[in-house]
Amino acid sequence: MFSLSFIDNPDRERFSFDAETEILGKIRLGDFEEYFLADVTFWSADDYRAQWKVGLSRMCDGAATSCILTSVSNPEMTNYFQTWPIYRFESEVIFQNRLFMLDEVGEPFLFSRLYDVILPYSAVNEEGAALSQWKIPLRAIQEFLVTGLS
Repeated sequence: MFSLSFIDNPDRERFSFDAETEILGKIRLGDFEEYFLADVTFWSADDYRAQWKVGLSRMCDGAATSCILTSVSNPEMTNYFQTWPIYRFESEVIFQNRLFMLDEVGEPFLFSRLYDVILPYSAVNEEGAALSQWKIPLRAIQEFLVTGLS
């Protein structure tokens, strides 16, 4: 199962955030669920959804790599985005959760080049420690694009 959405916040004690500048989101990858806060001072909820559709569609269209962005601040004010790189391996995809450091891709960063600067797949970081990753069937993304993305 795969899902990705913004949600209402029924539990303000569990999720404390500034409703003027952030929105609560949730990603589900198989049995794993994670909540995230998306900055809405630079991108709107609709901007995120549009990027998610493009990023996920790339996987379904045969791309080897893609990503979804879950928090984007003005790149002139911040040096990173919160991202989930996606790697396709035949009928399965692997998601990782990373900070996307703008200074690692050269300047100036252009959103039109986002998919060109995704790091190659690696199961370990620079120090050799295993990276957290989640594997799901590609068909879960295909089903989500048909029924779940709104």
